[in-house]
Amino acid sequence: MVIETINTQRFIAAYQAGVEEGRYRDGGAAQTIFMLLGALNSLHRRYRPGGKLSEAGIAHFAVARLAPGCEIR
Repeated sequence: MVIETINTQRFIAAYQAGVEEGRYRDGGAAQTIFMLLGALNSLHRRYRPGGKLSEAGIAHFAVARLAPGCEIR
């Protein structure tokens, strides 16, 4: 649990640094990270060996859908 908390705090700090650099949208770093981690941690449920999407395909789909909500362009 301690490692999980430390890692989560590192993600939050990295996201906040991106906000301060103007790379990511401000809107609550902790909430954004918890949403992203929740989505990414459930991806294993979508993978089916021999299915329509490969592991790489699922990863590409996730990044394509989740990243634009955080980025400032």
